[in-house]
This record gives sequence, C-alpha cells and structure tokens, in this order.
Amino acid sequence: MTDYLTMKSEFDGREIPPSLLARFDEARSTWALEVASAVEALAEEFSFKGTADDVARSLSCNEVEALSTVLHRAGFDAEADRWLNSHIEADYDLTADDVREAHGVDVDRGPSA
Repeated sequence: MTDYLTMKSEFDGREIPPSLLARFDEARSTWALEVASAVEALAEEFSFKGTADDVARSLSCNEVEALSTVLHRAGFDAEADRWLNSHIEADYDLTADDVREAHGVDVDRGPSA
C-alpha cells in the first residue's frame, strides 16, 4: 500500500512518466484490494446488533453517518440502517423535522433511498 500512496503523493498533479505507468497501476490495484478488504473487515466487526445499539447512541451525527456510509458501500445495508436507526432513537433532543434535516431520514418511513 505504501508504494501506491508514495507514488501518488510524489506525482500528485503531475503526469506519471510512461515508464512507471504499469508499476503505478499495479500498486493502485493492490492498494484498492487492501482497502476493500479492510472495509469489509470493519463492516463485519461493526455489523453486530449489540454494538450498534450500544455505541451508535454515543456517536455524533457525522460519525454515525460516516460509518453507515462505509457499511452501505461494503454491502452491509441492513447493518448500516441499524447503526443509523440506533443513533436516531437516541436523538431525544431532536424533533422529527430536525432528524429529517440532520440525517435525510423520514422518521415515519426510515432512511431515504
């Protein structure tokens, strides 16, 4: 992974020399697989119902939305919704309109598509 990130920062905004294109593409492909694997592992660990119920309530709106986005992107849609819903249930200080604005959620129908 370091090779790709190093190369990316070294050539950021500049054209990659043709002699390095194959190496750069291979490093990027390896990096992408490593990131996808890490996201999947994170999603699996954070998909347990008890974790969402216990932790989502203490996260900020931005934190739970970021985690929910990662879970959705990894294909864990039900788990992502569980995190968001557990968080929303703990937003006792928010009105239904505030929840809709903060999370883009219709509290009567759940997360928007």
